[in-house]
Amino acid sequence: TGIDSTGALYWAMQNFAPEKIYLLYCDTGAEYPINDELFYKTAAFLKIKPILLRDSRGFAGLLEARQKWPDSKNRWCTAYLKTGITDKWIRANRTILGEKVLFVSGERRDESRGRALLPEFEYHSTTLKTERKGKFECHWHRPVLDYEKGKMFEFGKQLKLDAHPCYGYIDRCSCMLCVFAKDTKVQENMRRY
Repeated sequence: TGIDSTGALYWAMQNFAPEKIYLLYCDTGAEYPINDELFYKTAAFLKIKPILLRDSRGFAGLLEARQKWPDSKNRWCTAYLKTGITDKWIRANRTILGEKVLFVSGERRDESRGRALLPEFEYHSTTLKTERKGKFECHWHRPVLDYEKGKMFEFGKQLKLDAHPCYGYIDRCSCMLCVFAKDTKVQENMRRY
């Protein structure tokens, strides 16, 4: 639902037929209430396949089990509620995805020091190293790494997609309770939701 993901979606739509695209969205349990609706509307409008992923425990359940908020050294929210369920879905659906897959995501280098170091291309962790379980090669492409944020909004307009409503009052669309968000953002989200 974030604008950088919109930029990555724009790239995918320019390079692949809609029937080849699966739009994955991970609901962490700490998302904006409108996100599911926006996700399905986007997929229907662009005629691509929507895949909504959720860990049954959600953010609150994992927080209760772990008894510790995520932080920069232990981002369990991303590990369990985004990366883990995405990898699980890819592995479970290798037969419908085919032997070669391109996983596309929207990150930009100027968002953080960590993202500044990301490669544009790499093997995805779901790639099979041997053929014991079959052939499956998944590459990870981050096509918008070196773009300015404003270009992401332009890509959204070219797709005829409105930016997420949260951009009306904050500069970054992430989970509503993101531990990396400024306190003022979280406070504004609490007031609004």
